Amino acid sequence: GMDTMTPTSAVTNNEVATKIGLDHSMVSRIRGGQRIPSFDSMVSIEAAYGWPLTEQAISRKRGTYAKDFEAVINTH
Repeated sequence: GMDTMTPTSAVTNNEVATKIGLDHSMVSRIRGGQRIPSFDSMVSIEAAYGWPLTEQAISRKRGTYAKDFEAVINTH
């Protein structure tokens, strides 16, 4: 539907995985909050989405990485 927050309109794990060079299952774990990406992956995320490493580090510290990651990947 028109609701941009519905799972059907959200970017797929495969799309994100392709963009940042990770496995789709790892992307799923990051989105689900079970994993925090490695430094190398964070560099790739910055390159693909323009989310600065410093902001990613703050997000990790605050415990909001999964939520913030979701916002970043769905607005690009």
